[in-house]
Amino acid sequence: MATAAEEHAFEKHFFKKPTWCGYCGDFIWGVFNKQGLRCTKCKCDVHKRCCAMALSGTCPGHVVKDHSTPPPVADATTPDMSVTRAHTEPEKPLEKAPENSPAKQPEKKVIDAMFEAFAQGEEKIGPDGAEELCRQLEIEPDNVLALVLAWKFGAKENGYFTRDEFVNGMKSLGCSSISQLRKQLDSINVSLNSNLADMHQLYQFAFEYCKLQPEQKLIENTIAATMINLALDKRPGFKHVERWCAFLSAEGVPSVKAVNKDQWDCFFDFSRQVPDDLANWHSDDPCAQAHARKPPPPPPPPPPPPPPP
Repeated sequence: MATAAEEHAFEKHFFKKPTWCGYCGDFIWGVFNKQGLRCTKCKCDVHKRCCAMALSGTCPGHVVKDHSTPPPVADATTPDMSVTRAHTEPEKPLEKAPENSPAKQPEKKVIDAMFEAFAQGEEKIGPDGAEELCRQLEIEPDNVLALVLAWKFGAKENGYFTRDEFVNGMKSLGCSSISQLRKQLDSINVSLNSNLADMHQLYQFAFEYCKLQPEQKLIENTIAATMINLALDKRPGFKHVERWCAFLSAEGVPSVKAVNKDQWDCFFDFSRQVPDDLANWHSDDPCAQAHARKPPPPPPPPPPPPPPP
């Protein structure tokens, strides 16, 4: 057992780039929140779920590797692990957002008070506030409802809500309390199963929300796979989601390192139009085939008649 001086000193951390767990080797993911823990001494990153299990090994006390690249998958039966017991400082609980009686037109001052409770004096609701919002909504940050929330609030930056996004989002949903917001999110999520137009809007939003920078044109394949699975998995009418995400997440796939917007858009149509047995599919390029299926453009209008003599 490691001594106190040799133990890791973990604290919650918000990861802005693809990061893998130093214990289990899996991708660390969350729609918005401090998704995992980072050791303040050696910068080792782990899932929250892995900390309690990582009981052996010692902290080197300095940075030993960059966890933005996938590490070898850890064998849980191996006694010599690089991660040990998690020690986190107790955090000051965020003030609970006020609950209010239902109202057809929620008052702005009530919603402003909710924003202040989650923002804790900051200009934006950050990862801590977003995590507390999820806790009060009783949803996990990697649940599709978290993505629906970000979509309906029109969030531009992963992990953050501006005052305008929060206030206008609550008003547009007709909500002035946490309980009302949760009911609305559940209702919207169910309606997506039968509303293809809204489902497509959520899917398009997910690509933009994945970006680390506004000018970014490609989404790293592991992030793309996680987000596609979050948005489409178990939705009626969408096929091939599990296979496509497994392909994107597989190691040693040199031809697929990132997903661009065209590929992202094409998979939405592909997953709905192509049956499980791929019977009507005859191309190695889904985007080219999808383009070929588009109806030809209408013929140009006839030229106007010549003027009378």
